[in-house]
Amino acid sequence: MQFVKLKDCFEESEHEIVLRTPVQWHRKRGLVFLILIPFLAVLCGGLCGGGMYDEAGQGSNDALVIGLLVGIPALLIAIAGALAGVIRLLRAKSLSESSEVRVDLRRRVITSKTGELAFANISGLEFVQPSKLIQWRAIQAKVSTTGDSNNPYQSSSVKTFTLLKDIEPVNAVESVALMELLGERMAKPVHADAEMTQAPQSNDRLAATCHAPVQLIWLIFSLINLKNSNPLVRYHARLSLLLGGMHVVVMMVLAMLMGATGAIFGDVGIAIGGLVLMGGLFVMLGLRLFGLYKAWKKEYWQPPFFKSWTSAWLPEDAT
Repeated sequence: MQFVKLKDCFEESEHEIVLRTPVQWHRKRGLVFLILIPFLAVLCGGLCGGGMYDEAGQGSNDALVIGLLVGIPALLIAIAGALAGVIRLLRAKSLSESSEVRVDLRRRVITSKTGELAFANISGLEFVQPSKLIQWRAIQAKVSTTGDSNNPYQSSSVKTFTLLKDIEPVNAVESVALMELLGERMAKPVHADAEMTQAPQSNDRLAATCHAPVQLIWLIFSLINLKNSNPLVRYHARLSLLLGGMHVVVMMVLAMLMGATGAIFGDVGIAIGGLVLMGGLFVMLGLRLFGLYKAWKKEYWQPPFFKSWTSAWLPEDAT
């Protein structure tokens, strides 16, 4: 899922470059907190609580204990996510404005809400991943500070000044190009580690998640990634929804067949119909697992019986 395109994060003119995290980035992030986190919290809490309730014997005391151990934490997580989402949505505009950085090429200074920084104090620009846990990137300026001449124990140091943050990994290549443009116009050297110059190679994992044979997980990830910027992920999200729809249709047909054979042949017909239904379930599970494997291998798998549909979803370089 891509929140914004990099072109929405900056404006360039002859004498000034304006960098900011767009309003829509904060709004989309707020919607993720508001909708996805409560949904996942309730879903996981329901699945875990239901499983524990079945195993515990379904007594009233067991239900109370499970509610305390699972229900309340899941509810608190859902409320916290929804509250964080609402706050992010309400503050989207102010957060975008506070992130604004102006590179004044005429005065050779950088201005932001935190103050003003002269080009002369900047030793270079770098493209980094500030957090080890979150893959969002940032363009930073390295600021050299000299020590106090009256204090021999105080040496010079290097600090950083963030020009643009919350850059999605999918925008890595364009972001490095933007940093090079800034470096050229500011007459400063730039640096980016090799792994920072490319989008992360985890699209195969994200595409594979769309086929995960877990209750509703495949549906959630498929819907989220229908508009993903990566063609592999986008294709397998659509393919997963197609297989899911086919699964429902096949199961309905086989269930009707089981009912018909039961009405005609009695218990023997029900048994035969049940076996056919179980066979259909295993076939559909096998198709989903095969789609998962193909996504993991970064391949555009096309089921033969739906090839006329899936061909339209392929990118030009895969046809």
